[in-house]
Amino acid sequence: LALGRSFDVGAERKRTAFEVLSLRQTRESFEIDVRNGGDLPETVEVVERHGGHWKVSANNVGYKKLDATSFQFTVDLKPGESKKVVYTIDMTW
Repeated sequence: LALGRSFDVGAERKRTAFEVLSLRQTRESFEIDVRNGGDLPETVEVVERHGGHWKVSANNVGYKKLDATSFQFTVDLKPGESKKVVYTIDMTW
């Protein structure tokens, strides 16, 4: 998990669910806790990468597709604030 140049921003990522839907299809859910421990507001760009053909089927923060294997959530944090990015992704290969 690369955090860039800010020492006051932290993140913790965990997979909360994994399901095999068929021989070539899975569904996974993730939760990313993003924290701002500093005294200034921060904008955090959370970039996720997944291979194969993927589709975000549920999310609590809007995302932007960057390329065939990556997408980005943008999270604005006030000083001392933390937020969770939660999403489910369906992958086929």
